[in-house]
Amino acid sequence: MSLYNGVLYPADPPEGVERDPNQSPEANVLIIVTGLTFAISTISMAIRMYARVILIKKFAFDDCKLSSFDRPIDYSDIDK
Repeated sequence: MSLYNGVLYPADPPEGVERDPNQSPEANVLIIVTGLTFAISTISMAIRMYARVILIKKFAFDDCKLSSFDRPIDYSDIDK
């Protein structure tokens, strides 16, 4: 960890590279990619849940794990 102008950085820059406190953040691409990926995955999960619950009328064990419902599961109720 290094402290530079009151900002704590996780690591020192490589040799020959100096920090530029006026450099603009380069997170715009990361924000766009993360937002699009989150939107696509949410829509995909919604379509899957709709198909399983409404069309097929069967909600299985793997659907609980995919949708991250964190609740205790009674394994005796699972069809064999």
